[in-house]
Amino acid sequence: MGFLQMKVEDNKYMGPIKYRGRFFLKLEKRLKFPAFTIHILSSRDGKQATFYNIKNENDVPIDEGDCIAVTATIAKYKLFKGTSQTYLNRVVLIENKGKASVV
Repeated sequence: MGFLQMKVEDNKYMGPIKYRGRFFLKLEKRLKFPAFTIHILSSRDGKQATFYNIKNENDVPIDEGDCIAVTATIAKYKLFKGTSQTYLNRVVLIENKGKASVV
């Protein structure tokens, strides 16, 4: 299935399943549980993404509100409380750009 042939439900998601690429996302919220942590992010165009783990080789701190560049694979689509979410896996941090500044 090619990129142009896929149906991604009115463009609610970040791309086709199994697509691996670079994404620029803002960490909106981090939900910590005893066994795992869920990261909730948004793209510049308002699409939501989630993932559990991130490979951060240099232990760069990532705080809520930070904008990060990552490489990731789109694993599946989810609907949570009426909001479409793209679930990412194999997430690798490329760079933390920090918080967006208001000029």
